[in-house]
Amino acid sequence: MNRLMERRDTTSGLTLQHNWKPKPAGAENELGTGDLAEILKTDVTILTDEVFNRVTNHSRSEVDRAKARLAEYDSPLSFHQTIGEILDYRRRL
Repeated sequence: MNRLMERRDTTSGLTLQHNWKPKPAGAENELGTGDLAEILKTDVTILTDEVFNRVTNHSRSEVDRAKARLAEYDSPLSFHQTIGEILDYRRRL
């Protein structure tokens, strides 16, 4: 991404750059985005039970957080929409 942006000619002479910074875990049973991204790149056939359980616990925690958010804020969003927002790695709610 940065190589493409560096090659762009801007009228102001500015060079743009993008830095991805992984977000930390949102709760005790959750994984940070960096850890989760590394696990998801791994071939599922070689995942250990421990790693598989960490991902499972992470997902359960995020689903529980979505349910709590719906109940706490009397959200107009559906459960499906809320899960979509919660699981969106680009932002943490």
